[in-house]
Order: sequence, then structure tokens, then C-alpha cells
Amino acid sequence: MIDALVTAVVDAYPRLSHRYYQMKAKWLGLSKLAHYDRNAPLPGDDDRKIGWDEASERVLDAYGAFSPDLAQIGRRFFDNRWIDVPPREGKAGGAFSHPTVPSAHPYFVAELPRSYARCDDPGT
Repeated sequence: MIDALVTAVVDAYPRLSHRYYQMKAKWLGLSKLAHYDRNAPLPGDDDRKIGWDEASERVLDAYGAFSPDLAQIGRRFFDNRWIDVPPREGKAGGAFSHPTVPSAHPYFVAELPRSYARCDDPGT
């Protein structure tokens, strides 16, 4: 079942992305979306800063809607601070998850550009 879902979504990528960009051009009042407008914020976008607690609950709620087991696993990442988000000197931008051996937990690192970072640092 999962393979069928993944295949259906992957097969729909071109149609979905074209439709989204057409809608985004309309939202921005453009006849056609330029390449550099793909990442432009949407009009009326909520750009308030989101606190760490709210952000983590949003993530866990999304996982929980899909699978309570995944939400429970995700909760361990937040509770044990296995997620490294705040920017700091020498840290590369972007995100990655480092797999490990079964006896050790994985670790997730993410850093968003300031224009996308709308979440407070954890613990603040």
C-alpha cells in the first residue's frame, strides 16, 4: 500500500507542481510565475515567529495524524534534544538526518536561512 501511495505521488509531481505554480502566480497577481518568484512568500502569509513548543507540537501532531507510533518516536527526538536547529558559527545550512547503528539513536540537524527561520531556538 505504501509503495502504491509513493508511486502515485511521484507520478503526479509534474502535474501538481505546475498547478501549484499557476496558482501561486495568480495569488501574486502575475500572469506567469518567474523562476525567482517560486520561493516568494505568499500574500497574507503568516510570518510571525513560532515558539519552539508550538513548532514541536505541530510536527508531532502531523506525525500523529499519520501514525501514533511515529509521533511517539518523534517525541523522543524533542525530549532528548536530538534535533539541532539554532544557527551557530561554523554550522552548515540546510538539513540532514544521520543514520546510525541500532544501538544508537539517529540525530537530525536543520538550519533554515533567516528568511525562512520563524521558530525560536529550542529552550528559549
